[in-house]
Amino acid sequence: MKKHLSILLIALGAVTLLCAVIIVSCTANNPQANEESSSATQSTVETDTIEEQTHLQGSELLSNTEHISKQESESTEKPQGEATESHVSSTDTSIDSESESETDSQPTSPTFSFTSNNNGTCTLTGIGEITDSYISIPSRSPDGDIVTAIAEKAFYSNDLIKAIEIPSTVMSIGNMAFSNCRSLLYISVDSDNTMFRDLNGVLFSHDLSDLICYPSGSGMSSFDMPYEVKTISDMAFYNCSSLKTVVYPGTIEEWSAILIGQQNYGLISAAVSCK
Repeated sequence: MKKHLSILLIALGAVTLLCAVIIVSCTANNPQANEESSSATQSTVETDTIEEQTHLQGSELLSNTEHISKQESESTEKPQGEATESHVSSTDTSIDSESESETDSQPTSPTFSFTSNNNGTCTLTGIGEITDSYISIPSRSPDGDIVTAIAEKAFYSNDLIKAIEIPSTVMSIGNMAFSNCRSLLYISVDSDNTMFRDLNGVLFSHDLSDLICYPSGSGMSSFDMPYEVKTISDMAFYNCSSLKTVVYPGTIEEWSAILIGQQNYGLISAAVSCK
């Protein structure tokens, strides 16, 4: 029994050895199979290489994609910035327009009332929008006309005026232009005026022959009347209740010859002293 088992094992070993020899022989005699095995191995290597390159390319592509996205984002933000700048510029323009509009809408300086004579000159007809107590009559109107005349009753009964300055251009003053201005203290005339002058705040014609206005609010109790006076305008001494004495250097006959206009109650009620 043991002998037969040994023979069987030897036979199996021989068969196994024979199979191994046959396989080695077949492999050695079949270059195509070797090439296919080598090709398969190379294919595996190339596949690994391709996968690695693909991975690298994918990484580069992802990096490029992120770079492009960043550029697009910056490009998108840039127009927004430009739009903001444009908005700011528009706002600045709007502010400038509002400033110009405010400048245009600002009220102009108050002026007197004038009437043009249509020859480059004009007449001052009233105080207009002026609210100052001390006023200086301009030599030209806002339209550029030369102020050559002051209309009748132009400042009549104005209780705000305390002092008036008349320019050299005025050649004519209407009747009662400054009458009954109860706060009026003083009237002055430009020294270059050839038609009018002032004397101690009293308005006269340039040659003193006509006394035009004695300021109602002067408060003087005594007044020295110039000898040259020949006429006294209407209401020149109206509402001059403080005046008590008038001193005249001429005779009583010369005083009586002076033409005194209407409603000069302050003068009539005062005592006249002649030489």
